[in-house]
Amino acid sequence: KITVLDVGQGDGIVLSGKGKNYLIDGGSSDVKQAGAQRIEPYLLSEGIGCLDYVFVTHGDEDHISGLKELLLQGKLTQIKVRTVVFSAYVFQDAALAELEAVIRAAGITIVWMREGDVIGDDTFTLTCLHPTAEYRAKDKNAASLALAYHSDTFDMLFTGDMDADAVADMDIQQDYDCIKLPHHGSKYSYVEGVYAHADYGLISCGYNNRYGHPHTEVLQGLAQEGTKVLRTDEMGAVVFRGR
Repeated sequence: KITVLDVGQGDGIVLSGKGKNYLIDGGSSDVKQAGAQRIEPYLLSEGIGCLDYVFVTHGDEDHISGLKELLLQGKLTQIKVRTVVFSAYVFQDAALAELEAVIRAAGITIVWMREGDVIGDDTFTLTCLHPTAEYRAKDKNAASLALAYHSDTFDMLFTGDMDADAVADMDIQQDYDCIKLPHHGSKYSYVEGVYAHADYGLISCGYNNRYGHPHTEVLQGLAQEGTKVLRTDEMGAVVFRGR
C-alpha cells in the first residue's frame, strides 16, 4: 500500500507491506505541525507504531519539517523510527545538518544510499536511481534522492524536488504505473517525454499555493503525453493498493 498524504505544500509518502513501514519525506510549508496533524494521525489510524526506514530526499523544510517535529518529541511521540536514509551525495546545508544532529541525538541509525543500492524485501523494494557519483548537483533540489519502487503488481518513481537537469540525467527508459512529479509540479522540473512512460502522474501540492504549483505548462504536457493527473490539493490523500 502506498499512501501519498495530503500535507499541503510538501511531501509525505507512506509505504506499507507485510509489517514493514517506510516514509519518504515528511514536511509542509503551509501546514503547521504537519508531523502531529497529518503524518502521525495517519500512521496511528493504520496501526503503525514504527517506521523501519525514513527516506529524506533533500533538506527543504517542506520535506523534513514534520519528520523533525516527530523526532524532537522524543518519548512523547507514539511513532518509533529505526533508520533514516539519505543520498550519499546529498547537498549539505544548515537545515540538513540540523536534522542529522536531531537524528543522531535520538540514537537513530543513519544509512547513506548510493545509485543501485536496494532496500526492501519480497513484498517491495526501493532502488536508488539518482544522484550518481558522477553527477554534479548545482543545488539541493538537483541532488534529491530518486527512488524506484517495485512490487509484483506496481512500479512507481519518487523524485523529491529534482530539477529538469537531474530528471534528464536519469534517462528514464522503464515504464512506471505512476511517477510522482518532482517539485510539486514545477515547470522547472518538467522534462518532455518522461511521463509517456507512466499511466499516472502524481502531484503533491497545497491548495491555492503561492508558487502556482502545478504550473499550467506541466499540466498541458501531461495531457499531451496521455498521463492521468492525480493531485493531493484536489483529491486529498492518494492511495494505491497492491493485490
